[in-house]
Amino acid sequence: MKSKKIAGLIGVFLLSLTSLLQCSKEDKAPVIVQPTQTYFIKFKANGVQKLFEEGNPGYQSCGQCACSVIPPLNTTKHANLSICQDNNNYITAANIESWNNKKILWVNTSLPYSNFGFVEDNISYQSDFAADQAGSEVNITKVESDGLFVAKKMYKVTGNFKCKVAKSDGTLPLTITEGQFVVRYSED
Repeated sequence: MKSKKIAGLIGVFLLSLTSLLQCSKEDKAPVIVQPTQTYFIKFKANGVQKLFEEGNPGYQSCGQCACSVIPPLNTTKHANLSICQDNNNYITAANIESWNNKKILWVNTSLPYSNFGFVEDNISYQSDFAADQAGSEVNITKVESDGLFVAKKMYKVTGNFKCKVAKSDGTLPLTITEGQFVVRYSED
């Protein structure tokens, strides 16, 4: 009789312990990834946190687009956020300065327009390949001078974004949310 009570108590104890351990696993707060470098692009891709960062991205310009690739010159893992003008217009300091506190949409029928992509595990995802960009936008919240490179003005640009990306064949669509960035754009 005594052994049945002890076995019963052990059973209750083990069930209680299992319940407590299960609750403690569920109560853990999600890990929030914080940048450690000055320049970064941070976002969630289908709810999974991604962070690309760089201490000094150097000169960043791509002709008709203000582009920022972080980290630069890395072909296997990087993110890129671009703001583009008309095909015949190179990015000027006035263009970049005019984007302060501006919302820029993801459609290339109005200027300027946005473009975003990232490469991870040798898979490239680009906003150009997503079928629908409804509700996608870049909000530039701050533009500040960031020095000169061979007499070309550079700017530290801060903001947030959301969009959709996919592989080049339109497959593996991902929803990008909670995007934040501090990037360098340079006049061309």
